[in-house]
Amino acid sequence: MLAKDTEKYVDFRMALQLFEALLTLVGSVIVKEHVVREPTSPDTRLQITLRFLASGDSMKSLSYALRVAHNTISKIVPPNSGSTYYNYKGHHSIKLFGISDANYCFTIVDIGAEGRQSDGGVFRNSKIGKRFEVNSFKLPNPKQIEIDGPELSYVLVADEAFPLSMYMMRPYPRSGKLDIGKKIFNYRISRARRVVENAFGMEPNPEALISLSKFAELRPNEIQSLLVT
Repeated sequence: MLAKDTEKYVDFRMALQLFEALLTLVGSVIVKEHVVREPTSPDTRLQITLRFLASGDSMKSLSYALRVAHNTISKIVPPNSGSTYYNYKGHHSIKLFGISDANYCFTIVDIGAEGRQSDGGVFRNSKIGKRFEVNSFKLPNPKQIEIDGPELSYVLVADEAFPLSMYMMRPYPRSGKLDIGKKIFNYRISRARRVVENAFGMEPNPEALISLSKFAELRPNEIQSLLVT
């Protein structure tokens, strides 16, 4: 149906080449026997399933988009897909947690957390978070960043989804009334976090902070692309 229209595969969160590889793996399992009417082809069945998992669209919406009757789609889409990986944005995803340095280089990544989990909860339960909690990473010793200034520890910089701790700085809550000092602090934190925000958007190709942290909700093919490159 969409074999020659590679741009349409953006809706499935999957490149055409990856779709064809997946179809090769599962095609023989999802093919239906031709009895009276011609059955829905394996590639169309896979497209429907991927579109549902990527978007969370209703059966009616999928039927209009893919020109397949909604009652047929209801028999194709996995009946037990559940909500384990269904996130608040309305689609299925897994989480990639990355710690980046000031040069846009990822030093540590954690992949595979369920999309429905909160960022802070994923970090707290990850091996990375647990090692920070017991201080088992060999972080550099605190150092001065200006002459006659205090020695400052190396820390993670995070957003409001994470709790404040001895190894992590986060902005003041924006819900409260902030004085000018707190607003400036939040601005500086935001500038530091911008590095890791940009790192997630770049192709892999001031040192007071050893690392910056942020979660990205990625589809499996996006993580595949990141790991390959």
